[in-house]
Formats: sequence, structure tokens, C-alpha cells
Amino acid sequence: VMGEASRDSVPHLAKLVERVFPVPATSSKFERVFSVASNVVTPIRANLNPEKAEDLVVVKCNSRLLKSMGFIRK
Repeated sequence: VMGEASRDSVPHLAKLVERVFPVPATSSKFERVFSVASNVVTPIRANLNPEKAEDLVVVKCNSRLLKSMGFIRK
């Protein structure tokens, strides 16, 4: 995410970035997101606005967290 020169000039920010945006150990999370996306963008919804499709995928992938925070009713 950050280049070597950036890490040297802002080491605290580099540590924060490494914690917030860790490199995934496997691709399983990406596979789940693509699976959810294929369920959202179907032939019937082929003309769905890309931003709306992204919003729906984000909500679906984070529904457990959103429910626990009260944003989605159980």
C-alpha cells in the first residue's frame, strides 16, 4: 500500500496503514465478495447502477456487523 520512501518519511502512518489494511493471507474473502456480487448483479439486474450494486454488496458482506450495530433489523 505504501512505498518504501513513504514508510521512511512517515513511520507512524506506515504502521497505522499496515494495521488497517493488512494483506490478506488467503483469497477466500475475495471469493466470498465475488460470490455475493454475482448474486446481486444478475441478468435481471444487469442495468443496475454500479454504485448501487457496490452498496448492496457492501451491505450484504457486512450484514452481521450492521445488525450488531443496529443499522439492520434482525
